[in-house]
Amino acid sequence: MSSDIEETLLPGVGVRHEFTTASGERVALVTHRTGRRELAVYDRDDPDACRTVLHLSEDDTTTLGELLGLSLGS
Repeated sequence: MSSDIEETLLPGVGVRHEFTTASGERVALVTHRTGRRELAVYDRDDPDACRTVLHLSEDDTTTLGELLGLSLGS
């Protein structure tokens, strides 16, 4: 079963994609116009507060994508 992905255009910044995991955590990926990406996990008790944000370079994003792609085939 796939999660619904919400897409929000962020003028002057890029695009944010959000979804809720099977365990109920809300996750967002912000893709900046520069190619930089941020992966955010929101607080369960305060949906406007992030518990953590990972700042990913293009190389980081490629590596993470490869790892996630590998896990799908396992």
